[in-house]
Amino acid sequence: MKKQLRLGVQYSSYFKSSRGEKVYDWGKINEHVTKFYRELYDCKNVREVEERRDRRFQDEPEFMPEEIRQVTKDLENNKNPGHNKITNEHIKLGGSTGKLPNELI
Repeated sequence: MKKQLRLGVQYSSYFKSSRGEKVYDWGKINEHVTKFYRELYDCKNVREVEERRDRRFQDEPEFMPEEIRQVTKDLENNKNPGHNKITNEHIKLGGSTGKLPNELI
């Protein structure tokens, strides 16, 4: 259920708790939201998430230089540069130096 504040602006008139109950009292809504964010940003939870992330990336191999060279070689010419103004031709020319793109920066 949403209530109209003014044209194009709406707000919810209730909050659904973690147990699926509809909470209409703004004070209790605030308590639920505060509890949610406290648990979300609890240091113990953050450490657990970081440890899982570290374990996941630990077994992932680095890019092989030959893979990077092949991808660089396969880049299409005459494409618009990104926000950094570096074109594919720039990257390819850097490849002719024998250095990988990340070594040129």
